[in-house]
Amino acid sequence: MLTRMSVRVSTLLTVFALISGRGETFGGIGVDVVKVLPQVAVGVVGGLYYETMIVVANPGLDQIDIDVLIFEAAGLTFLVPQSKLSLGPGETRKLALSGPELRVGYANLHSKNNFIASAYITVKLTPGSAETISQVSVLAQPAMAKAVIPVFRKNRFSLPNDPDNTGIAVVNSQHAEQVIPVSLADASGSVLRGGTIRLKARARTAIFVSELFPDLPEAFNTGTLVIEGSVPFSFSATALYAIGDRLLNAAVEKVDVSKPYSVVFKGGAPISEIAAQYGFLITQPGTTTIGVRMTDEIARAVARDPRVEEVSPSSIAELGPP
Repeated sequence: MLTRMSVRVSTLLTVFALISGRGETFGGIGVDVVKVLPQVAVGVVGGLYYETMIVVANPGLDQIDIDVLIFEAAGLTFLVPQSKLSLGPGETRKLALSGPELRVGYANLHSKNNFIASAYITVKLTPGSAETISQVSVLAQPAMAKAVIPVFRKNRFSLPNDPDNTGIAVVNSQHAEQVIPVSLADASGSVLRGGTIRLKARARTAIFVSELFPDLPEAFNTGTLVIEGSVPFSFSATALYAIGDRLLNAAVEKVDVSKPYSVVFKGGAPISEIAAQYGFLITQPGTTTIGVRMTDEIARAVARDPRVEEVSPSSIAELGPP
């Protein structure tokens, strides 16, 4: 996933890791509150443009200062210059990250006072475009000693020949190299595989569960991934859930919502084969034009298929189930 997740950065379904322990330092920095955004991205890849907006808020009654350090994945250099944000009581500030070339890394935010932080990665066709293709939330995590992440594989959203659904982004919170143990259990809690993630000081990695454990049993579909550091405040981690080349936001329901579409195929296109490939439901059969139900994400993928002439929303009454 070092390469694949960099390219597939547009599709983060970000879910909280279940945290054991409370992180108050990052690599020995002597401040009161430290939070990490394990995934930020800017630039162009695959003809799409990515930008990240970091949002911080002051929930208290006093003014606070927040230092924002945004590192590239190796943790050695900054993606952008260091920033300091001053927030009044109840104030919210935004910090936009953009750039022409694809760059992926993480953000480290620290302050003497409590604060709230998150980010969202927006995918557009071009910089400044009013149309947003997708938007993904990343929630700030403290340094932790243990994380338990739900794992999904080969579920109903998987694409053919690409069963990966779950990845992780992990940041080493220490000033020393770490070998962090990981284990994968099935739905019953039985441990299937064990392994390690080696990270240099302050470095970050992103990897799919199937890359951590390439020999997973064919029958494995769901389970849990346990990441456990050897010292307190070892790392920060976030789950990344993918569908093909798209990462999804846990807070967005639209991935589950099927809508009526009209699809016009080019002559001779194998309609049944294409329906099986993308997993959409045919509600109005036809020879070249059919009515279907599918999500917006699947509709975009179908529209790019060379065997398809046109895909458009449909208001025609359907024969299939709602």
